[in-house]
Amino acid sequence: MTTSPNLGLTLTPSTEATKNFLNWRTEMAGDSVDSNMMILDTEVGTIKNNMPTTTSDLTNDSSFVADASYVHTDANYTTAEKTRLAGMATGANNYTHPSTHSADIIVDGMTNKAYTATEKTNLANLLSTKTTTITTTWTGSTAPYTQTITVNGITSNDKPVISPIYSTTNATAILEKTAWNLIGKIETGTNSITVTCFEKKPVTAINVQIKGV
Repeated sequence: MTTSPNLGLTLTPSTEATKNFLNWRTEMAGDSVDSNMMILDTEVGTIKNNMPTTTSDLTNDSSFVADASYVHTDANYTTAEKTRLAGMATGANNYTHPSTHSADIIVDGMTNKAYTATEKTNLANLLSTKTTTITTTWTGSTAPYTQTITVNGITSNDKPVISPIYSTTNATAILEKTAWNLIGKIETGTNSITVTCFEKKPVTAINVQIKGV
C-alpha cells in the first residue's frame, strides 16, 4: 500500500485494473485523484512545517487583527506575592510615615496639647528667674521717687512676679522689709524695670528676684 509522505493518505495501487479505472475517472473528472491527494498532502505539509511551536516563533505579519494597547508579559506572581495581595485592603498603598512633620496637623486632645512657638517661650519664661538690686540711689528731690534698673531680656509686655530676697541676718531682713514696704509700683520696659516710691524713698538696698521673664 502506497501512502503520501505528510498525511499518510492511501494512494491507489499501481495495478493494470486500477490504471484503467483511473484513466476513465480522469477523463470524467478532469484530474487524477492521486494527483489531488498529493497536492493536498504537500500544502498541509507546508503549513505543518511553518506552524510555530514556541512563543518566540509568533510574529504579527498584519494578516490578523491585533490589539495595539495589549502588552504581553511573563511577570507571574509567586505564591507569597499572591497571598500578600489577597491580604491588602481595597485602596491600600505603600505609605511611609515621615520622620518629621509640621505640628499644624496635630489635633489637641483632653490631656495632650500642641503649643505655638510663642506659647512655648512664654511657658519657659514662667520658670525663668532673674535677680537684681534696688539701690538707695533715687531720682527726684520730692515724691514720687523713681529708679530705673537694667534687666537684660525683659520687655514692656512682660508681667513678671517681683519679690524681695531677704537677708538671712534677721536685723538686716527687718530693714529690707521696711524698705520694701515703701515701694509703690514696679513697671517693666525694654531691658529695664522702673521702681516708684509714692511717699518716702528707702534708705536700705533690697535684693529682688524677677520670675516669669
